[in-house]
Amino acid sequence: MTKRRVFSILIALLVALMACSLVTGEVIEPEVPAVETNLPSDAATLHPTSPTSEEPTSPPPPTQEALATPERTPDRVPEFGVILVSEGDVLNVRSGPGVENGIIDTLDPHAIGITMTGNRQKVDTSMWVEIETLSGTMGWVNAHFLTEIVDNNVFCDDPEVTSLIDKFISAIQTRDGNVASQLVSPIDGLTIRVSWWNPEVTFSAKEMNRIFENPATYDWGTQDGSGFPIQGTFSDEILPWMDDILNVEYSQHCNDLDNGSGPSAGFVIWPFEYQNINYFAIYRSAPADQELDWRTWAIGISYHKGKPYIAFMVQYHWEI
Repeated sequence: MTKRRVFSILIALLVALMACSLVTGEVIEPEVPAVETNLPSDAATLHPTSPTSEEPTSPPPPTQEALATPERTPDRVPEFGVILVSEGDVLNVRSGPGVENGIIDTLDPHAIGITMTGNRQKVDTSMWVEIETLSGTMGWVNAHFLTEIVDNNVFCDDPEVTSLIDKFISAIQTRDGNVASQLVSPIDGLTIRVSWWNPEVTFSAKEMNRIFENPATYDWGTQDGSGFPIQGTFSDEILPWMDDILNVEYSQHCNDLDNGSGPSAGFVIWPFEYQNINYFAIYRSAPADQELDWRTWAIGISYHKGKPYIAFMVQYHWEI
């Protein structure tokens, strides 16, 4: 076979193959020989770097901006406790606002863990609030018998409380009823006891405005020992006993009558009905030669919408 004939045959075969390729739509790519990279064997398989292998396991320190803006926490839900309920008595929880509604539960005189739902209604002259008790009972009570519970350390370290007491003392010293009326509880007014065992005499915030000029005579209870009645105006009977402390050197003691009073043959105790109320004892110690001539006024604080107010004053002195 001549070279010319062989060449013709090859040309014919190439044309036939190209025709088949056009019919099937397949493209025949030339084979590319493998190229050696000569990489070391440990680099043949590449693994992603572990995110913890190059970074500290603890988070980086916060920036100054982060330090200046502390994380916000939900507002504390106020907790309330029972006050002004005598020993052996209870506070009734009713199905609705007002005494005409049925009793569905009762609360002990020192009960705590009470929350308010936010529902309230005035019935005659009293404000009634819907509450949830620690046991889960939902009902209504007279708001007069509740006070906001504040932790002892929080209360004693609160500058708003000490400022309030200082302003109230100044109002007594200067006979400023207008200022005094703004410092006492808008709900409870100011309740005064000449001794922890004597009856209460209460003045509303409005009445405090003219407390120093008030000509009304009140029954303050009885004298220790003699049993003689204590009757008269605020200015005649109570004010001199307040001046006996506030116009001389005194000390203040938070929730502490042990150090905020002197020796006595009688009991020196915070009233049973006030156990859920924080107080400051304003104490004037006795002169060196008259160890029994001391006097204390304990000032109880109640809260209204988170703000402290003067609400109670109880006098202590040496008793037989």
